[in-house]
Amino acid sequence: MKQLKLLQTCALSMFMMLTAHTATAQGSLTPEQCTIGTDGRPVCHPIIDIGFSFDGKITAKGDAKGYITCNGDTVAEKAITIDNGRRQGWAYMIFDEPLILPKGQDYTVTVPAGTLALESDPSVTNDELRSDFNIPASLPVAENSITDGSTVEKAALVTFFYKVETKALATNPLAMLYRNTNGQWIKARTYPVNVTYDWDLGQAYVDFGQEMRFEKGVEYRIVIPEGTISALRRDDIVNEEASITFTGGYTEPLPTVDFTWCNLFGMRDFSKIYDVKFYYDIPITATPGMLVSLCRPDDGQMIAGVEPTVSTEEGKWVLTAGFGGLDMSAYDGFTVVIPEGLVVSAEGDVVVNERSATQIGGTTGITNSTGNATTVSCQGHKIIITNAPIGESISLITADGQTVATKADCGAEESMQLPGKGMFIVKVGGASYKIISR
Repeated sequence: MKQLKLLQTCALSMFMMLTAHTATAQGSLTPEQCTIGTDGRPVCHPIIDIGFSFDGKITAKGDAKGYITCNGDTVAEKAITIDNGRRQGWAYMIFDEPLILPKGQDYTVTVPAGTLALESDPSVTNDELRSDFNIPASLPVAENSITDGSTVEKAALVTFFYKVETKALATNPLAMLYRNTNGQWIKARTYPVNVTYDWDLGQAYVDFGQEMRFEKGVEYRIVIPEGTISALRRDDIVNEEASITFTGGYTEPLPTVDFTWCNLFGMRDFSKIYDVKFYYDIPITATPGMLVSLCRPDDGQMIAGVEPTVSTEEGKWVLTAGFGGLDMSAYDGFTVVIPEGLVVSAEGDVVVNERSATQIGGTTGITNSTGNATTVSCQGHKIIITNAPIGESISLITADGQTVATKADCGAEESMQLPGKGMFIVKVGGASYKIISR
């Protein structure tokens, strides 16, 4: 009885297989896939061959050809070559030389209807076979490891992912990191870009060299310039500018960049101004295009401004503004201004200077770097503080850090006597003002 049931089961299985084959034979020869245009993937390489695969061995007419068209015009044609495996058949267009089609165009590959047939049943032939593909004008837009517009607390690297294989086109490719300071994008740092690929995907890694902390609430932008990256096998298909903009989320305070000494502090004659030097304890760079300015202390109008240079002296980093012996004898004092963002840390976390304004003599004051209405002015050997926050304390400190006078619970206008000439720091609440008395 068991043997009879087994024979019946085998017979039923064979009947079902024959029925399925007959159903296939009554239809058309339909491909499983095409080697080009699959899932809309862009084609960024020379075309060596194009193939259609089938579930079963196939044959082709003697004059069988495939065609590539663009905007209705035939741009290439090639005889069909059949390559059958044990259970799968392939119909190939194989080009004698790799085919490099113009970029920035849409193409269609076609094989006319009735060109191919199922080897086991020649009555089963193909309808027209076609596959659309695109050769892009530039590398497809990258996807990023950081979402554009997101908040980032810290990161060691950022990756741009491309949907095609990539390589570095530029020698020693670099990416730029920008910091938004008072609405202006300031280039803070450059970093190497490592370009590679894996399994039909390209990657460009921007390596910070360490884990970077991004200041809370500050906008940053990472940019890979146009022409830095190309398709692996087509140098003419290059990236457009790629960028990511994000907001810093690191909550702990990061240090600001401030100078520790200025050669003005040791001067006594300010009738002519040559080199003004600011000394820093950490490596710094200067933002191109930004100026150190000499301004009138009464209305802040700029007298002169120069783009500074950065050098090193005895273990210090020096920001030098060369004014070339500018005649200042006509001015009753002046203010030296370093705008926020001109000085940028060259190592570690990206931090910039706050606005610095140092007054040299004069009879009127300047607004402090935080932009409130408090002004500090020098009249002879007397300091005048106007619009001070009521109830705050005032301290007068020498250049070497000694407190020489204090006032507690100050009013809106206060004055303090200077003990002599030189540079002094006036602290009003949490704000500091540098004053030089002549």
